Amino acid sequence: MEKFAEMKTTDVLKQFESSLIGLTEEEATNRLEKYGFNELKERKKTTPAKILLRQLGDLMVWVLFAAALTSYFIGETINFWAITVIIIFIIILGFVQEFKEAKAMAV
Repeated sequence: MEKFAEMKTTDVLKQFESSLIGLTEEEATNRLEKYGFNELKERKKTTPAKILLRQLGDLMVWVLFAAALTSYFIGETINFWAITVIIIFIIILGFVQEFKEAKAMAV
């Protein structure tokens, strides 16, 4: 990618097929038809429920959940509770990070 700030003005104008006085009405209309309006497309909003469901669907959470159940059924209650706390921590941490990301992208 070229660094336009380092180029001469005339070279930049030539590359974008423009001039110091701007585009002609006809060229502006052509570019509008070709490229559309200069605007961002609206993205679907991410709800906290969707974020939480994504966290619950994570493979690591399911592996840890299986380990917790296995620990519970073989009588290792301390391991069961330790793994359960880790699962909750992973879900909360992932939720907070993804929620902040969604909030930042919405701005």
